[in-house]
Amino acid sequence: MGVVDNEKVRIASDLEAVLRRACDQKLDLQSLLHSALERIEPRRASRHYYEAHVTVEPVFEDRFQAYVEACAKHRFRPAKFFMQKRKSDTQERSKDDAFCTGRGIAYVELLDRTLRLVAGLTAAGFKVWRYKIESTLIDSRYDDSPLLLDKEGLPEKELHPRAPADGALAGRVGT
Repeated sequence: MGVVDNEKVRIASDLEAVLRRACDQKLDLQSLLHSALERIEPRRASRHYYEAHVTVEPVFEDRFQAYVEACAKHRFRPAKFFMQKRKSDTQERSKDDAFCTGRGIAYVELLDRTLRLVAGLTAAGFKVWRYKIESTLIDSRYDDSPLLLDKEGLPEKELHPRAPADGALAGRVGT
């Protein structure tokens, strides 16, 4: 067993002890975890952010506005542009699915917004097919130091991007 494996075993043992203590005291584990994660997730001066995607059955013009409003309520943005995922797709709104995206710098907060959006869409009669949260460790739009990109001819949104998520890059110099 290597050093990394020993460290994992030690951490798992410590975590088990903490969980047992919390259970013995009949504490709400969900609430404790939520509180702990909020304290250890300060990414305000970081370029790191989370991005959530919710995929739903195709949404057409008659219901699109209700979909847009449901997304906005949870600070998600529906994809209004066409993205050709399949060779059979044509230059119109996809007949196969629709999706929206939300971003955040704290996982717990974004998870909460994502789950509330999924519940709201479901309650409004939309069929949710999938939701996921991705951890964006690097985004060349905000930090291309590992491999500098040629900026000539890039669109304005690439040259002068807004913050990737509310509160992100709060301490960034030169933006």
